[in-house]
Amino acid sequence: MYKFSFCIALLLSGFSTFSQGPTISAFVGYGFSAPSDVLGIQIEPEKTTNIYGTLGAGLNYELNATYMLKPNFGMELGFNYFNGTRTLTSRVENGFGVYESFQNSNQFRLTPKLTLQHNGEKLGFYFKPGLVLPISNVSYLEETESGSGTIAQFGQTVSSKSETKYFFAVGYSAAIGGTVKLTKKLSLFGEMNGISLKTLTKSKTKTSYVFNGIEDIDNIKTVDKITTYDDQIDTFVNNDENVSKKALSLKHNYSAIFLNVGLKFSF
Repeated sequence: MYKFSFCIALLLSGFSTFSQGPTISAFVGYGFSAPSDVLGIQIEPEKTTNIYGTLGAGLNYELNATYMLKPNFGMELGFNYFNGTRTLTSRVENGFGVYESFQNSNQFRLTPKLTLQHNGEKLGFYFKPGLVLPISNVSYLEETESGSGTIAQFGQTVSSKSETKYFFAVGYSAAIGGTVKLTKKLSLFGEMNGISLKTLTKSKTKTSYVFNGIEDIDNIKTVDKITTYDDQIDTFVNNDENVSKKALSLKHNYSAIFLNVGLKFSF
């Protein structure tokens, strides 16, 4: 309830206040995984260790429309595209072969925010708390193995690709930054933006299955090709190979700290 109330407040607060004028801005940035979770495990002949990180590292592009309701207070709606870095999520090396899995994500996000700012003659600074709303959220999993016994036996090679879709989620963001006026209407800005976002898996579909160099996805059974996730599943085992596998939802962490740089134009 709090998440939705905050979202409504971002969209509705200050509508009765006189507007000081609109601005548009665009930026590009890069995000670093933080705070980290355990993404998977790495098994080696002599030790086993956790793999830490998030799926939130990567490139970030955003276009914003801002309406200043007062000289120091405004509302902003951002249209964001996130292109995630390919991240190691599992590795097994046991003397017979090696298994590895990598995952990355692409997301289109809406980012409504409040804007609190102070502008000097040439320099300014601002703080922007807000929400992160993934509208389109797909992650891509790549698995490869040469005979370690995880998915391929000795002498076999297997590689597969899968796409995972997610339930709707609400995340939070907070940005702090500074601006430098280049002209009366054009400014350069840089910011640090922290995002806290975790999403629950909805479904996973295998899109490629290459066995010993031959694509074999058309011969894979439905139960091995499609997985559907939920918070509750039946305890009995469904032996029908022509229906999807059922599993409990997994929570994937997309939290990150971004360093962004961009331009702002005031009308």
